[in-house]
Amino acid sequence: EEVVYYKIIVAFEKTPEGIRPGMTADLTIKTAFKENVLLIPEDAVQKKDGKTMVRVVEGQQIEEREVVLGLEGDDYFEVVSGLQEGEKVILE
Repeated sequence: EEVVYYKIIVAFEKTPEGIRPGMTADLTIKTAFKENVLLIPEDAVQKKDGKTMVRVVEGQQIEEREVVLGLEGDDYFEVVSGLQEGEKVILE
């Protein structure tokens, strides 16, 4: 796997201890962040007829339900609407 390097300039308001000019670093850039959201595993999500669906256990029945997703994380999706906390979804 080929690794791409970029040269950047970083300015600190207060330089952290141990940081010196010319040092190298690996960075993770957070592009979005939300707290207190409902998450489901990506294995629970299905695309069907242009809709985003999940299968939910309702008592003894399985119900297909359309959901609206928000942010995508590592193997998880934010659920904006269509599910409530505590509902059980089926993973594929």
